[in-house]
Amino acid sequence: MSGATTRPGATGEASDVETILQAIHDDLADDAIAIDPRLADQVSPEQLATITDHLDDAPSPTFVVLYPLDSGDPFSGNPQDLLVRLDAAHPEPGTYYVLDDAYGYSGRVQFEGRTFGTPGANGREFNDVLITILDEQPATLGEGVERLAELTTYSPRDLETASDAAREARCERDPDVCSSSAEEGPGGGTTGIVVALVVAVTVLAAVAMLLRAVRRAREAGPRRERVFSLPPSAIERIREAHDRRLEQRARDEMLALGELIDATEIGARHDRASWQAALDHYDAARWALSRDEDPDVLDVVGAIVLAGRGAAALAAAERGRTWEPPLSCYLNPLHQAPTGHHRLTDADSAGRRVPVCARCLADLKAGRLPDTLDVAVDGRPAHYFDAAAEPWASTGYGALERDLVTAVQRTRR
Repeated sequence: MSGATTRPGATGEASDVETILQAIHDDLADDAIAIDPRLADQVSPEQLATITDHLDDAPSPTFVVLYPLDSGDPFSGNPQDLLVRLDAAHPEPGTYYVLDDAYGYSGRVQFEGRTFGTPGANGREFNDVLITILDEQPATLGEGVERLAELTTYSPRDLETASDAAREARCERDPDVCSSSAEEGPGGGTTGIVVALVVAVTVLAAVAMLLRAVRRAREAGPRRERVFSLPPSAIERIREAHDRRLEQRARDEMLALGELIDATEIGARHDRASWQAALDHYDAARWALSRDEDPDVLDVVGAIVLAGRGAAALAAAERGRTWEPPLSCYLNPLHQAPTGHHRLTDADSAGRRVPVCARCLADLKAGRLPDTLDVAVDGRPAHYFDAAAEPWASTGYGALERDLVTAVQRTRR
């Protein structure tokens, strides 16, 4: 069945998180829905066709993941953790939903929506609207996902109407549930959430249009005679939006790591050194985000790297394995792990041989400019390693010095 992920170990044993996330990402790229094989029989071919049609009609990129969440799975049964990890491994702008086979209401629902790649937008803002409507409790998971996919195509006005109708129907069934919320202050009810939905959808659609325009410009290449350039004010707004998205991602990933740490009970079979490394990286990530009231983007990136390493250390601890800090891609620590080394030739770093990811290595070998992490210094773009920001520049975020925690501790003194 199209949309079904291939997953090793479908019976609960320790699984390779990267493999799971890669399978989910591949399926989402195919038809915007990823279905774990253990749930494939709960969505009929006819329902799948309808779901994918609705997702195609959504006004902005929308994706659905069906995964049998459980406290013993790699995501600790937490749909938010699955989404944060998916965005960290495969960042693609869009709104993502996760449902599992406990679909329903009254506390049993495993439902999470998040929007990534859109400044100020968060899918959780309108989860309450969707859950209110989905309280119709379709009999099967397939029917529930079909209804959710249909809702993604609604206009904000139609969504509000459906939400109000569902709320009234619920109150008729159980008046006690609604009595405590009968009186709401200004901005109560679903109106405020629907307004947030309008903003989120509008901004996300604009981002999608911008990405398509950039893609077309790249495909056109040197054959285009006209050159489109953004005014400085627009460039500044785009950079600020990008920085805000990174900060939100850092806070989400740090929160997810903290929740995983709180939920983990370390026993005799676990590796205590790896457990301590997870704690140290979480503490270092918190420091990076709190050293200034308005975190610098390089500190934000540092927090993302540290939180990711902390999650890896925690996973190793749970498997009873020793964890060692990995190398980062020197040119951009937000890229995938390095697959090789390259000797730099620019004036500032001539002769330095650094680890780089496959993407950067391919660009360098082809003579293309790699996607290097750049920041604004005195109003001008600069590579992060030329910005003299510590402990990031001297360590390459773990590319030149693996032990970022020790580097952070040196800086904190």
